[in-house]
Amino acid sequence: MNGVRDDIPESKVKEFVDTYLQITKKSGIDEILKLVEINKKSEQELTYSLKNIDADYIVVGYLLPEFRQSNLILVTVLSKLYSAFTLGTIPSYENYSLNPTFVLYDRNLNRLEQFTMNSTYTVIQAWWAREDISNSGEKIYGHAGNTNLSNVYIPDIEDANTAITTYINNRPE
Repeated sequence: MNGVRDDIPESKVKEFVDTYLQITKKSGIDEILKLVEINKKSEQELTYSLKNIDADYIVVGYLLPEFRQSNLILVTVLSKLYSAFTLGTIPSYENYSLNPTFVLYDRNLNRLEQFTMNSTYTVIQAWWAREDISNSGEKIYGHAGNTNLSNVYIPDIEDANTAITTYINNRPE
């Protein structure tokens, strides 16, 4: 990446940045700075420029929802009570929704398409649970304490990759 692109209007780059940060908040600053350059023009004014990247497309992903909430609250509460009573021998059961969204832009920051994946995953918590106990395509994860559940997004990311590739390959030039 060398320099910035002067052919992209600053207003378009600012809109791109604002849209991204509206969803990601402060957690997205480091990521967006890989694509754009933001400079302080004055005390109250910033300038926005797209970095000169060697790519025909830009994909921006939002791993949503921000905070997980169980789909089956009553089942989760009851299973946690039974699990606590048995010191984790009987597992607790939680089911969560995922809605990761991927937005495809061309190299000039024109928004081409949005891909939203809708899926669920299950967490079974017990002292004996293995990290990944998925079967027959379901996303089921054992959780025995501090297991990192970021891998729940991997199937959705793979599906989005396929959808985006298909879209690009079928797009008229």
